[in-house]
Amino acid sequence: MNGNAAIFLLDTGANRTIVSTEIYGNARFELQRMPHRQGPAGFTGYSLRRPADIGLAENVWTEQQVSVMDLDELKQMLHLDFDALLGQDFLRQFRSVRIEYQAHVIELQQ
Repeated sequence: MNGNAAIFLLDTGANRTIVSTEIYGNARFELQRMPHRQGPAGFTGYSLRRPADIGLAENVWTEQQVSVMDLDELKQMLHLDFDALLGQDFLRQFRSVRIEYQAHVIELQQ
């Protein structure tokens, strides 16, 4: 992510790729924490749309629009350490996405 190593969670339910303010780098803005929300599944919060370079294996996608957001509360809720959520906007760039749950393999075919 913008030249920095990052841990992405694949979130097939996320419409957009969401990046933490920390990993985005050189962010000269502060975002409010996401508000607590009761009700159906989902995640809401304050974000800014910004361009970012995303590298995966030997490929780099430049100037991809991502939502930059404070993810600290979500990390605590999930008990996971990650830097971003890889959403459908990124996955739609591939001809196919195959997930082998038992083998822990994700194949993205261009």
